[in-house]
Amino acid sequence: GDCGCGLPDIDTDGDGTDDEEEWEALTDPGIAVLITQKESPTKTSFQTIEGTIPLGVTDMTVALNGTPQGPVSFSDTDTTWSCPLTGLIPGSNAVTIEAENNVTESIGYAVTTILRIAPKILAVPAEYATIQLAINEADHGDIVQVSPGLYEENINFNGKLITVTKTADEADAIIDGQLGGSVVTFDSGETEMAVLNGFIVKNGWAPRGGGIYCGDNTSPVLTNNTIINNTADFEGGGVYVGTNAAVSIVSNTLDSNSALYGGGIFCAPWSGPIIENNILTNSSIGSYEIWVQANAAPANDYNDLWNSEGELITGPSGLGGNSLSADPLYVGPGDYRLTASSAAIDSGHDGSLFLPVLDQNGRPRILDGDEDLISQTDMGANEFGDLCESDISGSENDFDVDGVDIYTMAAEYGRSDCTPSSPCMADLNGDGRVNEDDLILLADDLGRATCP
Repeated sequence: GDCGCGLPDIDTDGDGTDDEEEWEALTDPGIAVLITQKESPTKTSFQTIEGTIPLGVTDMTVALNGTPQGPVSFSDTDTTWSCPLTGLIPGSNAVTIEAENNVTESIGYAVTTILRIAPKILAVPAEYATIQLAINEADHGDIVQVSPGLYEENINFNGKLITVTKTADEADAIIDGQLGGSVVTFDSGETEMAVLNGFIVKNGWAPRGGGIYCGDNTSPVLTNNTIINNTADFEGGGVYVGTNAAVSIVSNTLDSNSALYGGGIFCAPWSGPIIENNILTNSSIGSYEIWVQANAAPANDYNDLWNSEGELITGPSGLGGNSLSADPLYVGPGDYRLTASSAAIDSGHDGSLFLPVLDQNGRPRILDGDEDLISQTDMGANEFGDLCESDISGSENDFDVDGVDIYTMAAEYGRSDCTPSSPCMADLNGDGRVNEDDLILLADDLGRATCP
């Protein structure tokens, strides 16, 4: 397998031979630059590569997929070098090195090597009984994929730059903290490559960040989560954002969280979180849905903040010009999907950084939920669309709309006393009454046999 370019034999891409995929000499003769093979390339978007170089070469340039990298560092003897690479992508990556002799003009020698990154999928509970066990085994860039179910645990990313996500499934994956601390913790400098997506996060209790604690100098991404019934003794019942933290909180639903300050979200001084496309409701009275401390600068817009008895937001940040303060009209107690009359439908920001492609239940984002012929993402963890509200027969529903649902509608028709504590199954649009508007929705759905 000699490539004919005067370089040592090395199989960089692991295909059993050293060929043109490893090395490509653009000029000959030239300076031989050897890329030291990594046994297990890191699975993140950055990696440091190392190599050897003949004595006397003190100037090199390195490019990754055509983008300049660096700086290049040399050893004391000038015979070995290293260079950080940023922006690696899954699959093949071309690294080009050009070197100059320190006493002559450019020799113009370049080689190309193939580096590969392939995230590993760690399945819970099929391979790992708990989410934390999978996190402990994961390497940077891996994906912990969690099937629906109840997980009674408190998890910590421990600095791992990984994605922990629920499978694209209608059923819920619930992380229940059992009042034993923050349900989810980021406290080891996690960056935006640490992602939590698609969970119900509930029953946490901690001094700060009952649901999710994001410590100082962290910047994880939180998407498609329903964060409910969490408590902090001091700050951040739902989510705590620490000093100098740049957390991205996008397309989540937060309800019934409590704290002294910031029942929903607390932003510490000098933090700069992105808070977009969320619904925050019913935080403890006096705590505010979002509490923004002095010198914090959240990018806060396109949210629906609603509390019939408490306050919405305090500190040096307003609601944002595109935010709402309206009852989101959830389907019912414990069901945080939106009903057809919700103002949160088609009110989100399609250009939000880290906007998920799918919602919490695996449905596509950016639908025309209000049927105005303009598709726009919704606020909250669940995208409205094709909801099949009229499947109202039985406590678990039966996934179709037929005569049984007509019977339920007829039995409740005319009621005007529907409340969250005493709901009417046939109040399909959530307006507290069972009337002709609900009958129209039933007629639209009648005959459907594959309700989500």
